Amino acid sequence: ALGSKGDRGFIRSGEDFMSVEAVFDISGDNFMQSYFKENGIDGELLIICRTLNKDGKNTINLNGRTLTLSMLREITSRLVDIYSQSEHISLLKPSTHIGLLDGFGLKDCKEKEQLESCYVQYKKIEAELNSSGANDEKQRLAELYAFQIEEIEKTAASEEEEQELIKIKNRLSNIEKISLTAGEASQLFDGEYGLLSIAAKIKSSFAQCSRYDEGILPLTERFESLYLDIDDINNELSDYIFSLEYDGAEAERVDKRLDEIKSLKRKYGGTLEKVQEYLQKIKTEYNEIESSREKADILNKQKTEILRQLYNLSVKVSEIRKRAAKDFEESILSILSDLSMGGCTFKVMFDKLPDFDDTNRHITSGGMDKLEFYISTNKGEPLKPLAKIISGGEMSRFMLAIKSIISDIDDIDTLIFDEIDSGISGFTATAVAKKFAELAKKRQIIAITHLPQIAAMADSSFLIEKREEGGKAFTYINKLDKQGAGKEVSRLIGAADIGEFGKMHAKEMILWSESYKKSLK
Repeated sequence: ALGSKGDRGFIRSGEDFMSVEAVFDISGDNFMQSYFKENGIDGELLIICRTLNKDGKNTINLNGRTLTLSMLREITSRLVDIYSQSEHISLLKPSTHIGLLDGFGLKDCKEKEQLESCYVQYKKIEAELNSSGANDEKQRLAELYAFQIEEIEKTAASEEEEQELIKIKNRLSNIEKISLTAGEASQLFDGEYGLLSIAAKIKSSFAQCSRYDEGILPLTERFESLYLDIDDINNELSDYIFSLEYDGAEAERVDKRLDEIKSLKRKYGGTLEKVQEYLQKIKTEYNEIESSREKADILNKQKTEILRQLYNLSVKVSEIRKRAAKDFEESILSILSDLSMGGCTFKVMFDKLPDFDDTNRHITSGGMDKLEFYISTNKGEPLKPLAKIISGGEMSRFMLAIKSIISDIDDIDTLIFDEIDSGISGFTATAVAKKFAELAKKRQIIAITHLPQIAAMADSSFLIEKREEGGKAFTYINKLDKQGAGKEVSRLIGAADIGEFGKMHAKEMILWSESYKKSLK
């Protein structure tokens, strides 16, 4: 009903669902009434109904309104606090101690609120830094991209240049063959039977014909033009053959340049077109990383500044916490004294606060304090960590002391103690019963117990018992009248079968408890 995890194993065999209901009277709780009015819930009674079906479906209603499990837990955490022996384990963990101390002394601490707010900003900056990509891997990638961009742009290769270089290489590689072939062509122009000599004779023949017939003049003129072209070609061919010379330095330059281009293509795509595509891609990614790094630089400056604020606030909160620890120690010792542990020494031990340079490694929303409860349960014995020396009965009383203090601060109206009487009896049990009575002046106390001293102190007593009916077990909770309560106290004493003296003992215990409760102001 208070929001613990539902388990289908709770459903009775053969049934389809289970249902629990809890009713709270909040007529005298101004805070809760205000809280519920803000959320559109009116009335002085809160009725919580929770149903768990076999198919796992979970329904929660508050005054007819459907709630989620988290909403239920938030509401009931303001109404009820439960203490059971399982909390012993939690209390033995030093990590829980700082929360207990803060619950006692830093409830309305403005510095702690500022610290928590500042810590939220710090975590936000860290998250932005992580998502900005400005990490070591991105840094290495940026350096690689910078190198590749420089290499590609420095090489500055184009397909036109590559084709021109290939032509030059082809010419230089075949210079001898070109010279030989061109020479052979040149020889065909010269000599008695060369092309120029034959062309000269043809030209002369056309000239003679044109003297007798003007109709051949067009052909004569065309051939004269052709003759001039042949003569010009011959001259240029001679110049070309004369210019043919192998240039070793040029051949080396061309080979080197082609190797650079070949290497570039092999590394970045296979073709110069792919190289350019890759260049544009890494330029874009490089610019994004550089932009992230610029953003990261700004964020890192903000992080340093907020770490300084967190450190200063942590120091202030630590000082407040240490002052609160003194009052906390006194309050615990006072209650422990009432619970027959007057010889105890109790101390909140703080570790040395880290230096500023270590803030990022130690900071939490509560600061940088690390503390642990130390106790000595016997005079003359040194203080030692709570977990190492405290017994089960002492732990029960210590937890009762903690709950007594914290419940006043939390302003929770109902406290449930589930068999906290482990390891105690006799006078100590009476001391615990008296503490319950004191708490009950301001709070509703529900205690499940097997101790007659605690049962005798109760304003109302309920007997929980199991019965077998029709082959099935049923649990009954019955409210006891005075006679029934006396009978149960007698049974817990172990005197139920002793006779009148057992009943008298139980009656005396109840009368003494009533007298003690009346004496409380």
